[in-house]
Amino acid sequence: RDATTDITEGLTASGSTYTVDSINAAVKSHVLAMSAVKRRRHRQGFLSKRDSFTNAKLAANDIASFRCSMAFQDFKVSTLTGVAQLHPWAGSVFAAAMQAAGFYKGIVNKYINTSGVLMADGSYSDQLQSQVEDALDNGLLPAERVETGGFRWVSDQTTYAVDSNFVFNSIQATYVMDVISLTLAQRLERAFVGQSLADVSAGLILSYIKAVMEDFRRLKLIASSDGAPAGYKDVSVVISGPAAEVTLTVYLAGLLYFIPIKAFINPVQSSSAL
Repeated sequence: RDATTDITEGLTASGSTYTVDSINAAVKSHVLAMSAVKRRRHRQGFLSKRDSFTNAKLAANDIASFRCSMAFQDFKVSTLTGVAQLHPWAGSVFAAAMQAAGFYKGIVNKYINTSGVLMADGSYSDQLQSQVEDALDNGLLPAERVETGGFRWVSDQTTYAVDSNFVFNSIQATYVMDVISLTLAQRLERAFVGQSLADVSAGLILSYIKAVMEDFRRLKLIASSDGAPAGYKDVSVVISGPAAEVTLTVYLAGLLYFIPIKAFINPVQSSSAL
């Protein structure tokens, strides 16, 4: 929330002037700058906004980055003095920690260590499917109460809501993409940069890439796909002067989000004859 609101509840100094939108924008700028090719410090921003559902949607649309997600609901947690209702930043902490711990897995449909999830002003209900879909369409990160008990993440949506890109719309896919691209680049550089071309050939680099990709498949970062049983294909290495250009197609092991079912119903028929 903005400083003006936090001041009234004694949560910040009386001279504070921050706004949550400016903080979220600064986080976005930071993760984009650090994720630049030359910096190679790829990271994701887990943001939050405690406001009305309408304003939360607007805030997510303003960020509109696949490197940022945004929680907007309050979370209840047990403390030494009872149950505390934490602001949406707690949801961002839960999501970030769960993705980091899950590695190649994601937070979708995973239960959260919380005793309650609610919208502070009541403008949103996780039990209304239309509002849940609206939240996802607008780049928010909703959690829901499960009928059988507990609370879980509906999806792992980022604030990117431009199209249906399966990487840019997923916290997990973005995370895995970063792990693959950075690890491959770092391992190739350590093995070959600075070496003489009298000792390095395109075939040698190609063999090394195959070994790295097998490590990725063993770690479940990539998976077999039609036409690419090893989880990748079309690897090409071209050495030209001081540079070795590598291209390949990678089949990232994403998450299963939906199980649509088609049931064909036929009438029962029975006959008997002597």
